[in-house]
Amino acid sequence: MAHVDSGRAWAVLAGATLMLIVVFGIAYSYGQFLTPLSREFGMGAGTVSALFSVNSLIFFCLGAITGPLADRIGLRRMFCFGALIYVLGLVATSFVFEPWQAYLTYGIGTGLGIGAMYVPVVSAVGRWFEHYRALASGIAFSGIGLGTVIGPPAIAALVDEVGWRVAFPVCGSVATVALLVVLCLLATPPAPVESATAMERHFGFGQLYVSALLLNCALYVPFVHLSPSALSLGLTSATAALLVSVVGGASIAGRILLGAAATRWSTISLYLGCYGCVAASLPIWATMSGFPQLMAFAAVFGVGYGGYIALTPVVLAELYGTRDLSTRLGLIYTAIGLGASTGPLATGLVVQATGAYSIAIWLLCILVVGGLLLGLPLLRDQRQRGGPRAQRRHGTPSHGGCDRGPLGQNE
Repeated sequence: MAHVDSGRAWAVLAGATLMLIVVFGIAYSYGQFLTPLSREFGMGAGTVSALFSVNSLIFFCLGAITGPLADRIGLRRMFCFGALIYVLGLVATSFVFEPWQAYLTYGIGTGLGIGAMYVPVVSAVGRWFEHYRALASGIAFSGIGLGTVIGPPAIAALVDEVGWRVAFPVCGSVATVALLVVLCLLATPPAPVESATAMERHFGFGQLYVSALLLNCALYVPFVHLSPSALSLGLTSATAALLVSVVGGASIAGRILLGAAATRWSTISLYLGCYGCVAASLPIWATMSGFPQLMAFAAVFGVGYGGYIALTPVVLAELYGTRDLSTRLGLIYTAIGLGASTGPLATGLVVQATGAYSIAIWLLCILVVGGLLLGLPLLRDQRQRGGPRAQRRHGTPSHGGCDRGPLGQNE
């Protein structure tokens, strides 16, 4: 059987990265469908945004079930089930004629598909690596960023050329080919060797959960509302789609650079720094006056967003070990799902009520700062226990009992 950090591990990483490129390249292009769907069904921005919210809620929250279930029935079986449901949901969306049908096919259908694939595959990457865990996580999650760079402009052009009804099955066809390649690369990870440390000896999981929930109320709003906010300033649809791609490009830098930085500096400090980066970016968006300002927002926000996504599994592994990583990651993703579903919907409703984006964005900024304040005790907890460096000097294990080695541990 292959071991952690082996060539098989890198093949699994390649498969996970490809899956994230395709699935989230399509998911985070939803803003390109928002305007044509609004026209087709005569719905406002808040109602159409709810489609993305339902989708996000399902695929993130489902991880609490599919992660442990994949450990029981096998990673590849769970992935096949998810891929089939996902592709069918995309294709079926092209045949809807009523809003409730779109909620069923896109909101629920593709949400179930992504949820069955996402947490099992992401947690498998964390368990296939030990010494290179932080770097591997950064590389895998850079797939989401790359998908966000490629997806919006490509799908915007596709929708403009052939319409949204044809665009959905085209996306389904592309996903089918890519996910078949992913299936060939996936393998069940070896059993974890380190034991999980008691949660109560570390930072409270509940507090970490609420902190993540507050941040994620803002984290997924730009994927739905950045393009429409740019259109409200008179920018073209191509330029508006470019802004979402800038978020994706910056997030690639955030994922890889912060994943690599975690090999030398405190993962906890970098993790909380991502909160600060997102909080600092939102006032730029709230006071938008033109394309340069929106570009600045997209770049700053993208770095914080990308780094947070990449470091979340690493922080969980450091605090609690990898034996129950699928379960804990699935639970954290319920917080992400609740935030990702609530944030875009609430933002759309506030925009409908006020006729402007600024008030909604300032409210999001307050939530992110609250999440940062809840997370600050992580630093105090780390200092009280001497941090990873002190623990290694005294010969004691790092967080979660996992000695991650030169590229998976704070140096």
